[in-house]
Amino acid sequence: MGRRFDTIPFYATGTFESDPNYSMNVDYPVPGSSFTSSINAQTITIPEGLDQVYAYYGCYLNVYDMSVTVNKIPIPLLLPAGHHCLVAQIAYDEAPISPPTSAWTCENCDKLAQRNINITPSDNPGPESAHRIPQTFDTVPTPAYTDVTGQLLNYQAELMIDWGNTPVGSVATIYWPQVDSSTVLSLAKQLYSTQQLTAADAHTIQVTVNAGLTFVPIPPGGDQFFAGVLTVDLPLGVVQGEEFNIVVRRILYGYPFQTPRDSESSSSSVRWRYVTGTFPITIPVSNSLKLLWREEQALAILKWRLENWSPTSRWYPVLLRYISVVAGRVNGFGGNAGSVTASPPGVFPIGPSGPVIVPPPASQTEYTGKVIGMIYDQFGDFEGFELLVEGGSKMKFRGREDRIESLIRFAWEKRVVITVVENGSSDWPSSIILRQVW
Repeated sequence: MGRRFDTIPFYATGTFESDPNYSMNVDYPVPGSSFTSSINAQTITIPEGLDQVYAYYGCYLNVYDMSVTVNKIPIPLLLPAGHHCLVAQIAYDEAPISPPTSAWTCENCDKLAQRNINITPSDNPGPESAHRIPQTFDTVPTPAYTDVTGQLLNYQAELMIDWGNTPVGSVATIYWPQVDSSTVLSLAKQLYSTQQLTAADAHTIQVTVNAGLTFVPIPPGGDQFFAGVLTVDLPLGVVQGEEFNIVVRRILYGYPFQTPRDSESSSSSVRWRYVTGTFPITIPVSNSLKLLWREEQALAILKWRLENWSPTSRWYPVLLRYISVVAGRVNGFGGNAGSVTASPPGVFPIGPSGPVIVPPPASQTEYTGKVIGMIYDQFGDFEGFELLVEGGSKMKFRGREDRIESLIRFAWEKRVVITVVENGSSDWPSSIILRQVW
């Protein structure tokens, strides 16, 4: 959040790797250059009499091809998580950047902006691990902020987390492997009269979600950005169909939106706390039957990236923590994280002719059909289900787990053909295979 120097350029007329001369990779006119094509520069005209117009832009980002590199590094190895920001600029003739200078960034100019969004679903009902929402992020450290005695001279950079409608009592953590938790807590003690932050471990800050905002001071760190991962643990009572929204902003204290000439007289300028970076997190509540396959794909890709990542990278411990959360989500959705192998394109269990089915051992029996009934005991607890199998006969199977009830209810409501694999004469299913939806 804030200034970024490691963005990945994409061009319509070539790649940076093929020719590091930016003027050779032209998507827009370059002053003083003979290359004046404007392939990706489109003019949006608002017709007279209207105050707005809708325009759409699409692009293809080749982020999976190992042969596409930046600074000799394959692009897949530059992406430490599952969500990344796409930056685009809209320039308005009536609101020019003045004076034009390369010193302007999203941090100090209100004419430039960067936006990104993360959508990570939560399960319902599911165990705690299926309600854990992760988001990696990068943060610019605070500039020097103390005098020789160690006293704060002014407010330094902070994370301002707007919890929105996130359930009060949810627990959030920020893992910063480059930051000592004690440093953050010490700054918070000097800055805030009410203390919300605690240390979960030496590099993890924890906070219980309230009904408003949480401020987290960002320590100084020189030129090295702080790689981190934010996780939010929702309560087990969330309901499918709900959606929660969080906004994280980096706040700086100083002189925003001033020209170089203004900075010469900054001592008389008004000092503001202003936003230098932001990302929202959207959390829709769904169910494991819809979420498992997607999470397995993410885990396979992340495992592969970890195998190819340098252990000396500042992102390496973050990737380890992120993978552990995703693995817990896979297990919480009913999968087996240990069986997901590392793969750059993910794990796709669908073959040319449909789902890949492994035949059961000879000691097992399969029954294929549709669920025609769900069985509950006198206390209202799920007890099993009834299956109408091929040939017209009916079979009853036992099952008391909440996960089994959720799966069978889905198969019953959606008219899914399933295969129940039975061990010997036992009426407890050893596995259930979803075949197709009619």
